[in-house]
Amino acid sequence: MTGGTTELRITVPSPTLSTVYSLHSSSDFRLTVRACQAGCGPWSSPVDFSVSLPAVPTAAPVIGSAVVSGGNSLAVSWTAAARADFYQVEVVQPTGGPGGGALTVAARQLSGTSVTLPVPSGAANVVVAGCNGDGCGPTSVPVGINPAGPNPSVPNLGSPMSGTIVSGPQAFFSWNRIAGDNGTNTVYELYVQDLSRQAPALVVYTTKNFYGAYFEAEGSRYDALVIANPGFSQVQGPASGFNVGGTSSGAPTMVQQGHQDTGAGVAGVPGSLAQGNVQLGWTPVPGATLYEYFVAVQGQSSATVIGVTPGLIAQVPLSAVGSTPTIYSGVTRTCPAGNTCTIASDSGWGPWSNAPGGPGVTNFTVTR
Repeated sequence: MTGGTTELRITVPSPTLSTVYSLHSSSDFRLTVRACQAGCGPWSSPVDFSVSLPAVPTAAPVIGSAVVSGGNSLAVSWTAAARADFYQVEVVQPTGGPGGGALTVAARQLSGTSVTLPVPSGAANVVVAGCNGDGCGPTSVPVGINPAGPNPSVPNLGSPMSGTIVSGPQAFFSWNRIAGDNGTNTVYELYVQDLSRQAPALVVYTTKNFYGAYFEAEGSRYDALVIANPGFSQVQGPASGFNVGGTSSGAPTMVQQGHQDTGAGVAGVPGSLAQGNVQLGWTPVPGATLYEYFVAVQGQSSATVIGVTPGLIAQVPLSAVGSTPTIYSGVTRTCPAGNTCTIASDSGWGPWSNAPGGPGVTNFTVTR
């Protein structure tokens, strides 16, 4: 309550009556709950409570063993760290990320001192840190491994680490490549569900095994998973839950249709987004009263459709140009609370999603 920020915001289906969350030290948390159907009823009477944790661990764990078996299964064990409630284990490839930087390809948060997790082929370093709700202590001395492969059969998220809090609004996602992926022949669908609204927060198709995006923050809870080769032959990795703290981006992210969704069977993605009434959707921005959307054929500055709505969904008519699949680009923006905005003027509106520091353009393909 002192900082006036939301620590956790989550929707759980009935009859579930609890959730689990790791809180930091504070003398003035306040919890309240309400029940919803099509709409929500009144909030419960608030319950105030405090959390007091010991100091963050100051000693690093020592990895005693890091053994790969079967080419892709890593068993790690380490020593306990004083005052640690849980441990964070990361497997980091030094050159697999954006621009040749480091990339976390496997990770786990757990209360024990050993774990077995799937890892992809290639040189990597294993590190462990002891943590409590107030943060993590120093990481262990890295231990090098070089799994021979094959890669795991399903894509597992390395970041965000399940059960952690991301300092938002930006989150970076990474995962292992699956067996048979040569960097160009496998499409991954990154799907993130907003558990605060029970609605999609991000849908992206990519041949890479990493992606960065912006999210509604203020304690929102999310589940993310990766699907390899979405369609009849798809394989789906396990879901990873995380929270986003901080302040939300001033621009929404368009989540329908999925970014880089070819819709035409390109690069192994089956199915199609047929021309006609196409549903657009975007993420909320706290305090927004209106949303404006702009969709045009990729590379063109004139809008194919443009509109204003108080909601998070719109249906618009889109057609393929000629006989070939047509790529459309979509952006959105919001009217902040207290401002007056119209479709005919830029006055009062927040930034478009493709503005510097925003979530970017959403491209998708429409076919006949």
